[in-house]
Amino acid sequence: MPSTREIANYVGVSTSTVSLALNNKDGVSKAMRQRILAAANELAVQESTEHAKAVAPNGGRSETVSLLVLHSMFITATDYFKDLLTGIQDAADRYQIQLRLSADNPGHLAEHVTNIYLSDPDLYPDGVISLGTRQLEPTLKKAAEAGLPVVQIGVPYFPEEASFVSPDEIEAGYKAAKHLLELGHETIAVLGHQKDTPHVDQRIEGYYRALAEHHISCRDDLIFLTEYEGEGYQFEVESLTKVTRDFIQQEPDVTAVLFSNWQSSAVGLPLLQETGYRIPEDLSVMVFDDFEHARTFNPPLTAIAYPLVQMGSHAVKLIVEQINNPYLARTHQTFHSRLMVRESVRSHNAAK
Repeated sequence: MPSTREIANYVGVSTSTVSLALNNKDGVSKAMRQRILAAANELAVQESTEHAKAVAPNGGRSETVSLLVLHSMFITATDYFKDLLTGIQDAADRYQIQLRLSADNPGHLAEHVTNIYLSDPDLYPDGVISLGTRQLEPTLKKAAEAGLPVVQIGVPYFPEEASFVSPDEIEAGYKAAKHLLELGHETIAVLGHQKDTPHVDQRIEGYYRALAEHHISCRDDLIFLTEYEGEGYQFEVESLTKVTRDFIQQEPDVTAVLFSNWQSSAVGLPLLQETGYRIPEDLSVMVFDDFEHARTFNPPLTAIAYPLVQMGSHAVKLIVEQINNPYLARTHQTFHSRLMVRESVRSHNAAK
């Protein structure tokens, strides 16, 4: 049976709405209840199909197979982390795999558990899954040099060394910008941080592609992005506050803003509203990452949703395949995103 969070992500509603619908409680419309029940059934069928396809890992050997799941020391998107881990844990249970979870940092001492796992052959895991950021690259290279199968989740930093499971971020950027353009918005700003990271670069590429398709010139002065330094949550808040204030001070003649990720909107939107911007009357707003923040913000935010639970589950499947067949070539699996339309965007043509 799929979890409440899986169903909520699939439908694009809050977990509380799913809970009300599944328990036949008041507070949910009949149409929404039917959507949620249908989604729960679809996900249950998918799980059943995946389970039927499951192959005993490690060639059917009796010993326990273990996977090392690496994540960065700096985790700010807890919904992202939870959803990926839900998929990973579900698949690990299905394949009867033992998981080891470890936070990684290149500055760790040699005695840190991550380094021990990858320096002592007696403690080697059977494979490594990375909840990928650039900070993990040295450790992933060490794992690859040890001959361990490696799967990255997210836009990869060294695809020549590892398999990866990633959303199509170019498509996501294109899809977001296209939605705004079709509603009559021709001056669309991008606001946020993590400039020059692969996933944001690809989102911008998709944004530019949609503009070109509508014969609109790309303007660098509409890109308000800060560098990503990986210094932790407080540093990110300070950077996002600064870039949002730069946007407010410059008062660009825009009708819509596309936030580069959920953190950007969580910090930037309240500042815009405090300044007097009304959403969506003065400014239509979209965000990448359809987390609880997007669903519960006032007004709820139109968002690009990623199938994170399914991506986590598929990463385990790829590892199992590589453990079973060491000669299998590296696999690059790309997932589509979904556009979740909510009240933070309105037609610019209707507003004229």
